[in-house]
Amino acid sequence: MMENEFTIPGHEPCKQGKVRNFHRVPDLTNPGKFRTDVVLCVTTDRISSFDQVVGEVPGRGPILCAISNFWKGYFNEYIPNDLYKTETEEVLSYFGIKKVPENLRGRVSLVYWAKRLPFEFIVRGYLAGSLYKEYEKGKRHGGHYLGHWLPEEMKEFQELDRPLFTPTTKSDNGKDENVTFSEVAEKIGWQMAENVRLASIALYLMGHRYLLKQGIILADAKFEFGLRNINGQEYLCLIDEVLTPDSSRFWLAESYRPGQLPVSLDKQYFRDWLKGIGWNKSKPVPEIPKTVQQNLLKKYNFVLSNVMSKRPFTLFKGLFMLN
Repeated sequence: MMENEFTIPGHEPCKQGKVRNFHRVPDLTNPGKFRTDVVLCVTTDRISSFDQVVGEVPGRGPILCAISNFWKGYFNEYIPNDLYKTETEEVLSYFGIKKVPENLRGRVSLVYWAKRLPFEFIVRGYLAGSLYKEYEKGKRHGGHYLGHWLPEEMKEFQELDRPLFTPTTKSDNGKDENVTFSEVAEKIGWQMAENVRLASIALYLMGHRYLLKQGIILADAKFEFGLRNINGQEYLCLIDEVLTPDSSRFWLAESYRPGQLPVSLDKQYFRDWLKGIGWNKSKPVPEIPKTVQQNLLKKYNFVLSNVMSKRPFTLFKGLFMLN
């Protein structure tokens, strides 16, 4: 049981993910019934790694919620999304809550129901993560990696000639596996698969361009899509979290050199800490030290402040040091 429970009084979650809880929304025009078109999403402070929840980092949820909501609004001109209401007071009024509990402020939203496509759509702009691991296994020879041709003797973290579309399965147990474009197409149809591929790459490129001006490199990103009914027709829409430090790989641009480890601004810092203490990826989960929590929040807040600001980015000295 987590230390902090982000509950809606009188309403149990209908679904609980690693980080987010979902609640059915009362139908205000039909007492005792629930709406079928929207659900409530609560972004908690839980943090997961290696396919399991490993604790909480207080204050993480509102940061993730704000970043994701920003990007959905930013991309809304190009693709619909699942957001319906995001103002805390208005959202909670659907549940008859007049005085907003402070632990829910900034972490709740009403989202349209959408039929989720059963894949996660990852776009990679740099040779990092699992792509680099596969490349290393191939002894850095030229060849096909995750379905794409890479030349020989590339450096780790090197920028790719073009963004690569590398989808994975989306499973409830968290054990995702790489799949080919053909496997995606066989499941959802060739036209839909191509639409998703083009949308994913376009969103990555727009996000990369925006963030680079703010001093942040978007190395790779995970997108999820669903089919949403809009005026009687199904449309492809952007769902779940978008370009957050949980779902994307962010680097401090000032620290970037191909072949050298850049300063990470995402959850990789937390994964590295778990590896560093020798955790064997089984329970009991380790207690997260306050210094680790604080350093992680500094990174997330740095991303938030630079995403939401149109000013040139600023770097605070000592921000990313782990003591």
